[in-house]
Amino acid sequence: MNFLLQLRLIWLAFSLRGRRPVAAADPLCRYLTSPRWLDKKSGHVKPQAFKLRNTESTLSVYRIGGVRLARVWRIGRAIASGSREGVLHGRADFRAQDALDLNLGFRLGRIPSLHLEIGYGPSKAEQIHIAEQLAAKATLVAEPF
Repeated sequence: MNFLLQLRLIWLAFSLRGRRPVAAADPLCRYLTSPRWLDKKSGHVKPQAFKLRNTESTLSVYRIGGVRLARVWRIGRAIASGSREGVLHGRADFRAQDALDLNLGFRLGRIPSLHLEIGYGPSKAEQIHIAEQLAAKATLVAEPF
């Protein structure tokens, strides 16, 4: 991701809500930047949306509670513009409780932000299990055009 895109994303996602601890009822989303991450026919999110790449140790998600819908989608489009395909395909919405039920922890950034990282265990089998569980709980939300 280039510097200007990163700066734009920091500006869009800046929020003093980022200083609050994550509450179980907080709505979160994972932006879907690959068509392989969703099944449009069934309207479900695929586990691939929650799988870590080999170079990742955490999953990037965003708080969306109390955030204007237009801002939520602007953040998603900024993230997608830095992805390989450059297209936002939707969001996978879920509750923080869904991650907490899997004994996952959240990491806040240094800059107050809507952005959170969810830490996964090192085992590949555990990561696949977590991805399947989160996908099963997630709701697919298509981008309004």
